[in-house]
Amino acid sequence: MGVLLKVILIFTLIYYLFRFLGRMLFGFAAQKVKNNYSSNSSSYQEPERKEGDVSVSVNSDKQKHFTKKDGDYVEYEEVE
Repeated sequence: MGVLLKVILIFTLIYYLFRFLGRMLFGFAAQKVKNNYSSNSSSYQEPERKEGDVSVSVNSDKQKHFTKKDGDYVEYEEVE
């Protein structure tokens, strides 16, 4: 019976040790990612524009490609 208690105690200690170390390591990694993200985002600057200026960017690379395999377009009418 004493051996079983020792095994349970050892597994419990290992479990709590991994939990504690995991939280520390995760917190350290999260802080590092946060600092890295904030340093990258601060280097990005939007161009200054006057109030009311509007700019439209169009992506002309997107073209619709249809093949015979796509089928025919069929108009439909909503029925009330």
